[in-house]
Amino acid sequence: MREHAGKCKTLAQVGSICLICVSKVHKLSSEFRVKSFVIRHPGAARRVLKNRRMRLSFHLLASVALLAPAGATTLVKLSMDDLIVKSTAIVRARITGTRSAAVGRDVYTYYQLQVSETLKQGPAVPAEFAVPGGVYGNIRQIGIGSPTFTEGQEYVLFLWTGRSGMTQVIGLSQGSFNLKQDATGAAILNRPAIADQMLDKSGQPVSDAGVTMKWSELRSLIRKTLQK
Repeated sequence: MREHAGKCKTLAQVGSICLICVSKVHKLSSEFRVKSFVIRHPGAARRVLKNRRMRLSFHLLASVALLAPAGATTLVKLSMDDLIVKSTAIVRARITGTRSAAVGRDVYTYYQLQVSETLKQGPAVPAEFAVPGGVYGNIRQIGIGSPTFTEGQEYVLFLWTGRSGMTQVIGLSQGSFNLKQDATGAAILNRPAIADQMLDKSGQPVSDAGVTMKWSELRSLIRKTLQK
């Protein structure tokens, strides 16, 4: 099996290897049916054979599942005012750790926060937030359009907490801003342009140019918008 897997370059080749795996499973089953021998504990033997067949079938299905292509994601473009008004919390925080969890059939990566400043606060300051995608056990999912974060890095986050209690970044990558200092020591916000397909509120395709601004300017804008 390893010799065939090392030569696979196309989905057709992978499919042929999967068929070989299926034939091996059937061959294994045939061998157990053809050979006759005395079994003192037939119940235990059946369980062993059943478990072995299930493990082979599981590995085959898992290999095929890894070939499934990821779908595209369409984002609705949010203005800075939208981010401020629709979010339930706006924080300046540092990522201190991560964990993964499965919610139904979906995998989420949870990032722990060390909040240094809160500019919009709901019932409680979020201690962590979730991002679609990640690795949980033997399952790996890719969250198309999800932001990426680096442990130890500082961010400004526009967060939204739903009825389930899960907190996420509003607008996926649109609500996440890197926070760094320029040559003068001033804090600068930056969000790279988003390459995923994006529509405006009328449903027309639009492009994203990214955002760069001073932290002091954003903080002033947030306060003015919330006072309206």
